[in-house]
Amino acid sequence: MPRYSEVFIDFDGCLYQSIQLWVDTCYRFLRNRGLEIDTHTIVREIMPHLDSAEHHGVVDVNQFVDEVLVHVGSLIIHSGFNAGALPFIQALAENGIPYAVVTSSFRNNIDLIVSHYGVADLFPIIIARDDVTHKKPHPEGLLLARQKIKSSGAHGIMIGDNAVDIVAGKNIGIDTALYFPEFHGQYYFLEVLSALNPTHVVNNFNDLISIILDGEVISSSS
Repeated sequence: MPRYSEVFIDFDGCLYQSIQLWVDTCYRFLRNRGLEIDTHTIVREIMPHLDSAEHHGVVDVNQFVDEVLVHVGSLIIHSGFNAGALPFIQALAENGIPYAVVTSSFRNNIDLIVSHYGVADLFPIIIARDDVTHKKPHPEGLLLARQKIKSSGAHGIMIGDNAVDIVAGKNIGIDTALYFPEFHGQYYFLEVLSALNPTHVVNNFNDLISIILDGEVISSSS
């Protein structure tokens, strides 16, 4: 019997390999303004809230946000899904486990991606930035997803690649899984994310399938 009866998954950076596009785009438009900001700061402080660039010297923050969103939107379909992400989603669907994507990305980008790759049927429930008033780590998106998948709220798990995902899961009292493949080390500090005490730490989706479907507790970091 599956260990979890509801699964919530982040999209950008977790299922979809778009972090580098976001980093490069932010870096480009920051540099256009004479600002040199390192990758970790961009990922940790600017990408989650683009208007926070104001605190890093961007004076025309609304223009900056518009430029970033337009540029990312024009290239987003070229990034590709992370290895094992789609088989993982297929495994959830085939085993009848209720799941939903909960993302801070705007719906138009997500719709473009799933349409381009012909996998829209694998993502029947998506809670995007447009659907909520408060982004993760606020629990609004997860609670809305729970309503849509008609889950009892027992034995849930939130899977994501950054702090807001882990905290969001904890905010509704469910288990969490930090997805941290080796290449994410160039964007995040594993020790910082691990300090949030996610229930599981994995570096691939096969381990996630084992955790959810087989009930095994696996940590790729151990």
